[in-house]
Amino acid sequence: MNAAGEVQMFFSVVVATRNRPQALRTLLDSIQAQTLRPHEIIIVDDGSEPPLQPIENAVCLRNEVSRGACIARNRGFQKASGKYVFIFDDDAELVDRSVLERAVALAESLPKIGAIGFRQLDSKGKVHYMQPASGECLRCVPSFFSYGAMLSKEGFDAAGGFFEPLGYYFEENELSLKLIDKGFQVVYDPSLTVMHHENPAGRDQRVIQRLCWRNIMYTIVVRYPAAILPVALLDATLRWVRLASSSKFFYWEDLTWGIGSLIRNWPALISSRQPVRFRTLRQLRRWRSETVAPRSH
Repeated sequence: MNAAGEVQMFFSVVVATRNRPQALRTLLDSIQAQTLRPHEIIIVDDGSEPPLQPIENAVCLRNEVSRGACIARNRGFQKASGKYVFIFDDDAELVDRSVLERAVALAESLPKIGAIGFRQLDSKGKVHYMQPASGECLRCVPSFFSYGAMLSKEGFDAAGGFFEPLGYYFEENELSLKLIDKGFQVVYDPSLTVMHHENPAGRDQRVIQRLCWRNIMYTIVVRYPAAILPVALLDATLRWVRLASSSKFFYWEDLTWGIGSLIRNWPALISSRQPVRFRTLRQLRRWRSETVAPRSH
């Protein structure tokens, strides 16, 4: 409780990082400049070389070899004790000094919140083309993006965290699917912004493209009801081919690579199956339209 007698909201920040110490420093400085600061910051060094040096006022964990964002973030969440946990890419920056405070206030006003997605700005402060949703209104969405988001620790634990075989890319969609199936809301608030500098270190657009498609297929196998598995897998493949064909990063061997990965890991994926309900998939389709998230009273 503070001097005014108001209850302080304890929340955490988890950041997975690898080989971007300067970008990470920018993010941490912007967090420290917030009007409402987290009571803990947990940094998970996912195999940086050289290893990340200790950071003042932060808990630093390390994976000796890179194991991917899902494992790194899950490890951070295991350590986190806040009611809410913010996650940011290590090359993000909070240019709005009140964004954490306003996100916590929004979460407190919403019933059974699972995740709040932020609006992505580019390095020049312009609205990025890629967002959880379009429009200027608070709304329910099928997924948040991990460049900047706030998650309910209760919802995260109920959903079982990030699905670790995904490694990185599309992991937010899979987690959101589980959150919504558990009855939690996933919302997007365009008034909450985060600047994403998209540091080129560790980014290969061809790798990103094929990992996204593979992870979509993995998600369908482990989360979709059996009755629609064949149709969903075929539809996802055709969609990926259409989109990828228009990209300079498209290579037919990537399609072979993805199918081979799916075949090799099929037994493990089947053993991990915990399908969501049909009504969850129908709800996702509804939320792709302009639906304002209801506020509690």
